[in-house]
Amino acid sequence: MELGLKDRVVVVTGASKGIGLACVHAFAAEGARVAMISRSRANLDAALAAMPPSAHRPVAVAADLSRADEAARAIALSCRSGFETV
Repeated sequence: MELGLKDRVVVVTGASKGIGLACVHAFAAEGARVAMISRSRANLDAALAAMPPSAHRPVAVAADLSRADEAARAIALSCRSGFETV
């Protein structure tokens, strides 16, 4: 399915498991540039290791988005990783 997401930036929260991870896979398959955010670094690392090849390697950021400082840091890290338009 062509959703017009090629080279678009998508931020997925809860991205290391379940429906969040399924969204990461779907967006990456569409050619989107994906920023994965989850509280668990270990779960993010496992999710990245299992990612199939895609046009853009997802960026993974461990952060607790219930905290404003960590949410700001997550977006800043995504931007530094080349996602200038986040």
